Amino acid sequence: MILCDEEIKEAIAAGDLAFSPALAEHQIQTASVDLRLSEALRVPKPLSGLILSPNQRISAEHLGDPVRIPSNGYILAPSDFVLGATLESVRLPLELAARLEGKSSIARVGLVVHITSAHIAPGFNAPIVLEIVNLGKNSVALVPGMFICQLIIERLSRTPGSGYSGRFQGQTAP
Repeated sequence: MILCDEEIKEAIAAGDLAFSPALAEHQIQTASVDLRLSEALRVPKPLSGLILSPNQRISAEHLGDPVRIPSNGYILAPSDFVLGATLESVRLPLELAARLEGKSSIARVGLVVHITSAHIAPGFNAPIVLEIVNLGKNSVALVPGMFICQLIIERLSRTPGSGYSGRFQGQTAP
């Protein structure tokens, strides 16, 4: 079951669901939470002769260089790809999971903010990494603090035996 705005506020007030920094009132929508883009990006570069194998652990250096977005924005050209992160760190209790979705205002300029990793597992505690691609015909400025995605929070039918403990738990940057 998807949580509505009042249930999201209750879960935050009870300390079960947490965002850091704390959310502003206008970030809580009727059935989602709007999240902002941090100033950290990871910009891939072509690696001559290297073929990445996703079924093996890929080192961060092969995913690209860390970059800080300048205050006037990072320009993402058509067909370019970067890894970004939400400004807000999200802590989910064991009885809640979440789904990451793009915002329609972002999609209308051709940006996709996640390719396949929309599921946020119970027990997750970190900023959310975004796979940002510009599928549009025009360059788009990525600006720190811009509303980039929304989180849809769902209550599980039962509490799982354990929470997320994968390699991205506690990550601090893309």
